Amino acid sequence: MNISGHAIRRMEERGFSLEMLNKFLAGEIYDMDSEIESEVVLLVGEINGKFWTLVVNHSTNNLITVRRSHKKEIDYYDSRRH
Repeated sequence: MNISGHAIRRMEERGFSLEMLNKFLAGEIYDMDSEIESEVVLLVGEINGKFWTLVVNHSTNNLITVRRSHKKEIDYYDSRRH
């Protein structure tokens, strides 16, 4: 996965370290299509009891940004686990 400069800045702003990224990618994650961008996939996962979403360009495999998950994404994650 390629990490854009924008993604690195957002990770720093949000306290999401490279160590957390590795833990996220090694853990239980689910992908969902973006409702806005056809080329974007959302990877939803949980680290230390907090849900995070990685926004990734599906064609280029570029990490666009990292953010805390929205309720709809958390609900999707929970529905896939059970």
